[in-house]
Amino acid sequence: MLGNPNRFSPGQGAFVETTGKRICPSCAGVLPLDAILCKHCGRDLTVPSPTKIVPDGANFAIAIDGEIKLHGLELAKAKRIAAILDEVQKIS
Repeated sequence: MLGNPNRFSPGQGAFVETTGKRICPSCAGVLPLDAILCKHCGRDLTVPSPTKIVPDGANFAIAIDGEIKLHGLELAKAKRIAAILDEVQKIS
């Protein structure tokens, strides 16, 4: 069973079109379009998450429910923030 290659984070369209790959919404790892699990962090890519890491020029941004909330983050900071937001979502 393949993942849905049409389900991407906001801002991934140009990246997908130029590279033929997708970005994991949890760790920003670069993956094949048909990936169902992230080989970097193990996230199930078939389960939507309200928090996503998306490309933002040379940096990264955090999108929550499809809306960009934080811009200009280094990847490590974006990963930490996304992990915290996902944990808060789980306990809410």
